Amino acid sequence: MDMEEQQFEELENLAVIFEGCFSDGEKVQCFDFLKEIAENKYDMEKIPQDMKEKMRMQMIDAFEWLECLNVKIKYKDEFLAYFASDSGQSDFLSIT
Repeated sequence: MDMEEQQFEELENLAVIFEGCFSDGEKVQCFDFLKEIAENKYDMEKIPQDMKEKMRMQMIDAFEWLECLNVKIKYKDEFLAYFASDSGQSDFLSIT
């Protein structure tokens, strides 16, 4: 799986927006987590399914909050797809 440079820039911006933010008493880390995966070319198959689901749910909540503020996230679907439970892709995530 490859992440385009523009997509990675949007991910970096989202990580900055949610830096130091908490939701339901938990730090919002989904964007930092995805950014680290992309930067270090981690194998997505090695990430436990429960962690993927936790990050996906956190990301959905973050996107809902942004959408309430009329913020459009260009790569929303792509970001969510990285943590999809049935993606069937055993691939490394990297920035192109």
